[in-house]
Amino acid sequence: MVKRISTDNKVPLKKRILIIQTASLGDVILSTALAETLKAYIYENLLSNLGLAQKTYRDFLSLYPDHELSDDAEAALLNLGKSPEELVREFEARAAEQAAAAGK
Repeated sequence: MVKRISTDNKVPLKKRILIIQTASLGDVILSTALAETLKAYIYENLLSNLGLAQKTYRDFLSLYPDHELSDDAEAALLNLGKSPEELVREFEARAAEQAAAAGK
């Protein structure tokens, strides 16, 4: 359970650090960028709110286009709402296409 979220508003948004005090973990320090990706993940996977997940991933990419998690956010957007079975089928189809192209 989150008891307190504090930010240093004197620091630009891209460099802000969030401190989340939880009952079980004590203070957890997250960068704003990481917090945004976690928020999108929660919207997508725990709350099943794909609209807010998509918006949050896109907002992350516009704020942090060169962040180390940008590739993950782009992949999440491409796969948003797909079932594990759909993802496996797509992976298998790409692998078959690559194998066929390599055999030419």
